[in-house]
Amino acid sequence: MNEVIQHKLKEIINSMYGIDNINIQLLKTPDNSMGDLSTPISMQLAGMLKRNPKDIASEIVDKFEVDGVSKVEIAGNGYINFYIDTNTFKNIINSFNENFESINIGGGKKIMVEFGQPNTHKGITIGHVKSAITGLSLSRIFESSGYNVIKTNYFGDIGLYVAKCLWGIAVKGLNFDYNTGFSNGEISRTSDYIKKYEIENGLIKTAVYIGECYSFGNKLFEEDGGDKKLIEDLNRRLYDKESNELVELYDVTRDICIRYQDKFFSDLGVVYDRQYPESEVWENGLKYVNENIDRIFEKDTDGSVIFPKKEDKEKYKLHTWVFVTQKGIPTYSAKDLGLALKKFEEYPDLDHSIVTTSVEQVAYFKAVIKALSLISPELDGKYEHIGFGWLLFGGKKTSSRMGKKLGYEEIMTEMKNYAKKLIKDLKNYNEEEIEDISTKVALGSFKFAILSHEFHKDINYDPESFVSFTGYSAPYILYAYARATSILEKAGYVYENNSINDLASYYNTTEEIELIKHILKIDNEIAVACKRRTTHLLTKYVFNMSELFNKFYNKYNVLNEEDKELKTSRLALIYIAKESIKKILYILGIDVVERM
Repeated sequence: MNEVIQHKLKEIINSMYGIDNINIQLLKTPDNSMGDLSTPISMQLAGMLKRNPKDIASEIVDKFEVDGVSKVEIAGNGYINFYIDTNTFKNIINSFNENFESINIGGGKKIMVEFGQPNTHKGITIGHVKSAITGLSLSRIFESSGYNVIKTNYFGDIGLYVAKCLWGIAVKGLNFDYNTGFSNGEISRTSDYIKKYEIENGLIKTAVYIGECYSFGNKLFEEDGGDKKLIEDLNRRLYDKESNELVELYDVTRDICIRYQDKFFSDLGVVYDRQYPESEVWENGLKYVNENIDRIFEKDTDGSVIFPKKEDKEKYKLHTWVFVTQKGIPTYSAKDLGLALKKFEEYPDLDHSIVTTSVEQVAYFKAVIKALSLISPELDGKYEHIGFGWLLFGGKKTSSRMGKKLGYEEIMTEMKNYAKKLIKDLKNYNEEEIEDISTKVALGSFKFAILSHEFHKDINYDPESFVSFTGYSAPYILYAYARATSILEKAGYVYENNSINDLASYYNTTEEIELIKHILKIDNEIAVACKRRTTHLLTKYVFNMSELFNKFYNKYNVLNEEDKELKTSRLALIYIAKESIKKILYILGIDVVERM
């Protein structure tokens, strides 16, 4: 129906105003009293035609006539609202396509989404968790909208923080006398120590311990009791791969961190198509910068290489960023530049590349993206940064630098404990069932809480409200899905397309019509989420669908309905609502729970 309305509007606009190929946006209305769909096309045309939008809307409405649209009216400053005929909704529901294959905004274009981005030799922070959750959902929105999506991860594995971590392991774990530096013998002892630590404590505890050692090493660096120069020298030695012993220590610790990262991403349901370590791109990033000194970059008075050049700063309206230090070491900026160019070298048919990171890096990425466009003008407009807000704890920010234990493992343990208490109150499940359901509920609740906000907004961590079975939460939706599943199983119902053509007349109640109308907006909701690069619209949509399903379910006892055809039609509606909920939860990266 969306496509039919859009086609008719384009036909009218071309005929009346001679305007072709105009983009017509159809939006859902705030409530059913204002119709089912709305378009601001009159305001768009008003700017082009230099006319009053209400007058244009009136002219369009006079010409608009489409089967299935019962009424068209003007609202506000010129919005055109469309009321879809109830019988049209009933008939469309008969040909429900559970694969939702009608959306094709992308047209098969190739788009890359980079997300996750943890660093080895540090703890996985809540920022990495937030990035992984939002990036996965964003990728699935694009996939569901007809794009060919490449999911990538860019993770740090080289830099000053690695030196801080290795130094921290040696000092914290072995308490050695480092006044004479970090000899090859001491480096070998450190390698043996961390290997033994994993054997005795397992992967997760070792990875967490390595993160603690980074925080410890960072503290030593900042206090500068003689450690700072030694850590800086260790960083140089790591870049130079000075000795076999140092390479082994680096490889051993890097391997532990990467294996833990793989487990972390697997827990979240993330599977990457390509992972880029910093160690793979830094040399090219350094090369690109050095090749473009004077043309794009500038050597500052202290010997560092900066962008933009001082003469271009006002023109580009950008902060100054160091791309290469005075010691010749590439910064994050140079590495990100090398990464961006490598992506398009590896995927020459790539149409667009998106990077998701904290909102604090918005200004930074403006500089990187501008430098990229100057080096390769053909990439201008093809690289995009999306910033997301912080997850706050008690209204405050935290980071691995602070050494706070607020990482993924601690959060999931706390969330699961809340979920277990609620699950045990629902039914008498065995321990294995409780573990499985509580794990899915905890992770789903955490994902929903993050995705239900606009990306750039901060969220306060509140596990009790996240896992609540009442209010705006994942458990409420998961319970509606499980309830629908249970009804269908008890009825032994199997849905078949077009099997209820003669039963469409049975959808006559307010609850049924409201639910059907909401279900049929699913394609439009996904399309809008795709265009706006957001997930919070989908969390609201699936929550409202669960509310409408519960309203319908609570009013009509479907299993005890004596009219066979009425019962069949309502079971079909339950099935379609269930599959629609499942589809949106999949896009959000949330696993359904069949029993609750």
